[in-house]
Amino acid sequence: MDNKKQYPSLDLAYEQVKGVLSEQEQTARALDTKVATLVIVATAIIGIAIPVVFSIIDIRMRTDLGIVFAVITIVPIAIWVFLLNKAYNAYKLRAFITMNKPEEIWSKLADKQPEEFYYEIIANTQQAFDSNCNHLERKTEIVDSVLQWTRIEVFLTLGWLLAAFVTLAFS
Repeated sequence: MDNKKQYPSLDLAYEQVKGVLSEQEQTARALDTKVATLVIVATAIIGIAIPVVFSIIDIRMRTDLGIVFAVITIVPIAIWVFLLNKAYNAYKLRAFITMNKPEEIWSKLADKQPEEFYYEIIANTQQAFDSNCNHLERKTEIVDSVLQWTRIEVFLTLGWLLAAFVTLAFS
């Protein structure tokens, strides 16, 4: 294979692509950080809201209002559990390819001419890049979903707290 004639800029192409897999991994880590932040926010909201509401409304009362608040309590907690599951799914996507495997380089490419070596590395990087793009797209979709559900949890929990305070004010 005479890639030097067919691809005269192969070594320059190699220089351009050799860092793309690391950049994709950094993007994945940034998405993981966003998911972790959203989980912390959702957990803090639930962690603060539940004791406040239960201190305002004595759930042990055998009134219709106490039963309503007990049932309403399930909704933000269910959303929180759902968020944790979504976040786990985002972390679970860990099939990233970050570099060519050293044993493959040694066993398949070490005896190649530099042009063939560059060609094979670029081709392998392209395959890894395409695979990683699919994982990044899925991870991004999950992060977007977690963000939307966190927003829903915030609004529902604020409404829940407001209802508890109004009930206290009028009782």
